[in-house]
Amino acid sequence: MSSAQKHVFECPRGWKLHGLDCFQFFNIKHSWNKASELCKRYGSNLVSIESYDQNNFTARLAKEFISEEEFERKGYWLGLKAYNELQTNTLESAAGHQISKYYGHWALNHPIVNEKRVCVKSNLIDSRQEWQLTTCEDMLPFICHTIACPLGTFHCSNGKCVNEEFVCDNENDCGDDSDEIHCPETCHYHLESSGDIIESKNYPLKYDSLSNCKWTLEGPQGTTILLQFSEFDTEQNFDTVQILSGGRTEESAINVATLSGHLQLKDRTFVSASNFMLIKFQTDSSVEKKGFRASWRTETQDCGGKLIATEKEKIFTSPNYPNEYPGGLECLYTISASKKKVITLEIEDFDLEPVKDTIIVRDGIKPTDTVLAKLSGTAINNPQFIISTGDSLYIYIQTSQADSRRGFQLKYREGYYPPSQSCLYLIHHPNKGRISMKFQLMALDESDIITVHDGLNGLKLHPGKGFSGDKTPNIVLTAETGEMAIHFISDALKNHNGFLLHFSADCPELIIGSRAIGSSRETVFGSKVLFSCPTGEIFATGVKEIVTDCLPGGKWSISYIPHCQPVYCGPVPQIDNGFAITSTNVSYRGIASYQCYAGFNFPSGESIETIKCDSEGKWSETPLCLASQCPALEKKGFPIVLCQSNGTWSSNAPKCNRVQCVQFPLIPNGYIVNTKHSYFYEDEALVECYRGYERIGNNIIKCGPNKKFMDVPICEGSYQCKCKNGFLSNLECRPLLDIGLADGGIPDKGITVSSSEKGYPKEGVRFNSEIGWCGTSTITGSKSGNWIIIDLNSPNIIRGFRIKGVKRENGILAFPSAIRLDYTDDLSDKMKEFRNVDGSPVEFRVLDGASMSIMNLPIPIETRYLRLNLVNYTNYPCVQLELMGCHKQSCNDENECLSNNGGCGHKCLNNPGGYTCMCKIGYDLFIKNGTSNLYIPASETGIRDGDTYQINKTCVPKMCPNIEEPENGIILNRREVYRYGDEIKFKCNFGYNLIGGSILFCSSGGLWNGSVPSCQCSILACYRRVENPRKKRLHK
Repeated sequence: MSSAQKHVFECPRGWKLHGLDCFQFFNIKHSWNKASELCKRYGSNLVSIESYDQNNFTARLAKEFISEEEFERKGYWLGLKAYNELQTNTLESAAGHQISKYYGHWALNHPIVNEKRVCVKSNLIDSRQEWQLTTCEDMLPFICHTIACPLGTFHCSNGKCVNEEFVCDNENDCGDDSDEIHCPETCHYHLESSGDIIESKNYPLKYDSLSNCKWTLEGPQGTTILLQFSEFDTEQNFDTVQILSGGRTEESAINVATLSGHLQLKDRTFVSASNFMLIKFQTDSSVEKKGFRASWRTETQDCGGKLIATEKEKIFTSPNYPNEYPGGLECLYTISASKKKVITLEIEDFDLEPVKDTIIVRDGIKPTDTVLAKLSGTAINNPQFIISTGDSLYIYIQTSQADSRRGFQLKYREGYYPPSQSCLYLIHHPNKGRISMKFQLMALDESDIITVHDGLNGLKLHPGKGFSGDKTPNIVLTAETGEMAIHFISDALKNHNGFLLHFSADCPELIIGSRAIGSSRETVFGSKVLFSCPTGEIFATGVKEIVTDCLPGGKWSISYIPHCQPVYCGPVPQIDNGFAITSTNVSYRGIASYQCYAGFNFPSGESIETIKCDSEGKWSETPLCLASQCPALEKKGFPIVLCQSNGTWSSNAPKCNRVQCVQFPLIPNGYIVNTKHSYFYEDEALVECYRGYERIGNNIIKCGPNKKFMDVPICEGSYQCKCKNGFLSNLECRPLLDIGLADGGIPDKGITVSSSEKGYPKEGVRFNSEIGWCGTSTITGSKSGNWIIIDLNSPNIIRGFRIKGVKRENGILAFPSAIRLDYTDDLSDKMKEFRNVDGSPVEFRVLDGASMSIMNLPIPIETRYLRLNLVNYTNYPCVQLELMGCHKQSCNDENECLSNNGGCGHKCLNNPGGYTCMCKIGYDLFIKNGTSNLYIPASETGIRDGDTYQINKTCVPKMCPNIEEPENGIILNRREVYRYGDEIKFKCNFGYNLIGGSILFCSSGGLWNGSVPSCQCSILACYRRVENPRKKRLHK
């Protein structure tokens, strides 16, 4: 953000300005929903990061308040939630907007979404801020965001901005009355501290009639406000005091109490649901009384923490118990016990607002752990005991800002289920199928017992009298009837940690395909069965092994086991210079036999070789048939010649010739000069690189014995030199050369045409082509008709071009009669039209296409891409051409002073590679902001053309030093600053004479042309001064 913007926008006190937005980090931990609610109290929302820059800024802001370790481990909330579990790939912001999930700065493998992970948090990972999805119940710090307001405006509590002139004008300009929050003249006060005294107007005298007073109390973040009245006396029912809590304005707050009459409130404390409290005092037109006096203070919310359970019972209660708990609470307790000990939670007293105020108890220490109980209402609505399965409990408390009740008192201890318990658990299978169970943990006293039956009164499944003690049984019990009864009886005096068991319906029998081999026939839940096939066989689905699990709920993870079949190796593979003679089959253990053609042999010397189909479904390696021959020679003719019955040979004797290199190597950015020639062993070919590229290696390549060219060079580049700043390319060419259309220096891919007539391709545009190129457009008089673009690979100097017409198959001579040029160094930019010095476009005219025409450019150009536009043509738009020019050879100094005096205010002095601005006598060069006490306007930068003051270009008058008034005299034309050419005039007071010149001039050296004159009293004035020694000074 520029310094000018920082002086235009501002944020509420304590917020950080970044761009056009304001941010505030709250280092208090809340759930996502509670954090979003708190942001709205300040007229803001949880931050929704909208750019990479904002992502980095919020990371820096968070590091100012939380340690890097905490940042990495926990992070902080962002104002985004997964919308509809990301089924539409959409995130929803706290402000109600929707964005794509692909926009986020996600950590690796994120976002991972499920019904528990829906809210977005930010973590520091490898020094980068990255996003993750987590449960919304996590307690994390957060950042609020709102828009910045222009200077001279007021920040409303709902995020709006209104003109400061509208504050305290008795009009609700903000929409939430926050612009009238602190207006003492209308009895509205905003008190922001840790405590104070508030009184009704005139207290202890009578308050005014028709009063409408309001006090807005605001404490530090993370605190609550406690209000206590020391005296309260108002007209019963007509003059009221209303206490509101929750937000800064009435719109966002709820009523806590409404008071009226003569009340004794010294023993009663009113507690806010947040760090805001509003007190409204309204009176009617008659009967005024003493009023009230109250004190308020803030208190940090002491709610939540880590508790340690021991064998001795401990108690924890709601805040203020047994009095009403505060509204707006959000607390997190974790209770931990010794390793492998359970925790018992007992409800002694419980009274919460039903539904609105809740306590969630989870079996663990994370907000994603299993919910054991959700408590609300009174004790009769909730279980008396809650027992963990592990050594920790997670207790999350949330209360609304509305009505509060007495609260709760809970006991907790380590281990031990309640004594004298008789618990019966009946487990039913909905389809009357088998049910199985297995103990995961057993920690009972010897006097406690668990019995298990197949049905309520059926066959016992437990050994002996039942299960007891602290040794976990390693057996699975199964009820065949589809009903299992588990009876737990605890001793009246002794107890222990308890037990944990898992139960589920068993899985049905699997239908197994033929020849499939299973590792087990178990169907009990939790069973794992591995199926495979015999050696050399595979399942019909194409896999070698299948593993299926009996899942909780009585379903197999894979319910279909296909049959086995022999592996298939595929068709018998073919070999070079040989053939397959027999094959037993193409599946496991199949054998294929091979033989070589006449004149070829196996390296082993055998006449027949075989391959086999193995158990993996692959043929073994195929044999090779090799011919015996001389290196780099190949035989032409039949290898075997027979003497026929007529006394002649069946054919002529074969010949051995040098091998031929048929395929030319592909050379990126280069080419082989003559590809029409046939190259045999040890023949040589010439390699050249395209313009702008340098050859690495020899330019001669040889045809090798393996029918490939050897020692192929590479072309690297593109090599080009740009002139330094202040220098221009020297456009002279010595000697003048062809650019490379004829000799192939410009490849075919470097030629682009508007279109090509059949039989006259773009390659024919080269000057030495036998056919030429013709376009298809019939448009004339415009550059949008037929054109050719030449890519020179790097900037080249173009001095001219040669063209000639094309004699078509029908004997008609076709050629362009008018050509215009465009050029550029970057095809993504708009091409520049080639023009004369006076700015008029250059058009090249061709009078006769039968002979070669040479076109010299009046002004050479340096370019990479050259476009030739066939503006007009004779008969057909056809042409052949060659460009003339060279590579840039040197750079010349650019005289910047020739153009607009280099932007200098007075003088411009050219020098190699640059120029310098100089000023006339009496002026200084404006070298920095503040030169000669002159400053760049806020809307300008000082480096752009047209700015009032341009750094190192503008000349400003020299400044003369300030002059004090002479004693008994004055300066007639007083200024703050005097510069070259200014004058200053002096005058003496009445009764004094001026000694010296009355005018001074600021000279070209920045000094005054004389000294300050003096004022001496006249004889009469001096005489009066002696006559009146008591008067210290004559009147002016």
